[in-house]
Amino acid sequence: MGINFKFASEIINIFDPASVDENFKSLTFVNFSSSDEFIKIVLENGSNCIKKPEKYSLLHHLIEGYLYCYLSHERYYLLDSLCDDFEKELIIDFFHRQYDLINEYQSSEIDYEEIIETLDSEYENSDYQCHKEYKENLRTLYEKYEEEFEKFIPNIVDSIFFLLFGNKKFLFYFNEYMSSFISKDYLPVDMFDEHNHLIRIKYLPEWLKRAVYYRDRGRCQYCSRDISGLYSILEDNEKHFDHIIPLEKGGTNDSTNMQLTCSECNLSKNKSLVNPEHYYEVYW
Repeated sequence: MGINFKFASEIINIFDPASVDENFKSLTFVNFSSSDEFIKIVLENGSNCIKKPEKYSLLHHLIEGYLYCYLSHERYYLLDSLCDDFEKELIIDFFHRQYDLINEYQSSEIDYEEIIETLDSEYENSDYQCHKEYKENLRTLYEKYEEEFEKFIPNIVDSIFFLLFGNKKFLFYFNEYMSSFISKDYLPVDMFDEHNHLIRIKYLPEWLKRAVYYRDRGRCQYCSRDISGLYSILEDNEKHFDHIIPLEKGGTNDSTNMQLTCSECNLSKNKSLVNPEHYYEVYW
């Protein structure tokens, strides 16, 4: 499985409603005292796109945070598990799996197998008395891998976002989970109205309208009605784009929280939380 599909699948699994809290604890325990601390940083970094849609969305910020947690988690596994077992082959296999991921972008020139073989030989010759030095050398080797990985993070984030933005079920669960943190405890007070809901934006940018229209295949995301024939002749104020999670339910103005609807469904939905139809167009 390619790196982008691997990470996209793992992020989808994190937001499984039945285990999302436990999944976040597992993801963030190395870097953060609590998963809420991780979410707070994501919200702080994405506060502008929560207020109004931006091309680098809240989901982009979440993916970026996930990748850094992933790197820390793997480093923890290497140094606090594999190193204590002294299994050279397992350590080589660990680095092989890591470099397999980024080799999709660029082949590494680091001969990690030779480095590990040399370290292992030196460690044996010292009668296993240099465990600290052995571990520090492996840490240095992993830090070189992190430097390689970080070069491609912008590309990896964009690729993962492409896969996730087309998954409406995931977008619902993602925005629903994030809605529980949309409050003055996590965001600037001036982002909220008198009812403690995010201030509604007055219009959507054209780039977002196009993206949502093509993603949703010109169909209402509640009743699956094909409105593509009407769309081109409608005035802007007659085109209905709706928040997946309503602002009244803690939703945001982020670009990932928008969907296409017909006028009837949008006007009848009001403030209710409705899980949209997960319609997939048949190609033939």
